[in-house]
Amino acid sequence: MDSPLTENFNIISLPETISDAFEALQANFFFLALAQAEASRLLPGWDTTVTSNSSPADYSKPDVVTLTRTYTTESPAVTRAIQIEYTYTGDNATTIVYKFGDGSSSPELVTVTGGTLTLTYDGSGNLTGATSA
Repeated sequence: MDSPLTENFNIISLPETISDAFEALQANFFFLALAQAEASRLLPGWDTTVTSNSSPADYSKPDVVTLTRTYTTESPAVTRAIQIEYTYTGDNATTIVYKFGDGSSSPELVTVTGGTLTLTYDGSGNLTGATSA
């Protein structure tokens, strides 16, 4: 018996203006940082380390989030790494750099092509732009 194909798309509403989109992006940056820190739950076998260089440590604004996984199926075993580095001006993340290490190259970690994200803000601290290089 043939039945019609039905699909249910639960699409969230998108911001109506660029300004709204940037505000939503800014509000989610710190959530994303924490989600990356929890990535080991999403990526089985990966260990996560969060580093805060502030004193006392402030993990709501991490300086570095590193995910590592050792592959023992390769001979010799190799440890791969993903690293996300944050730079802040005041309370705002102004640079995010994504790096990857395949466990056998030198240097150990290399910035991913296009993996440097520069964020700009207005005088009120509202996110006004983001560029990648």
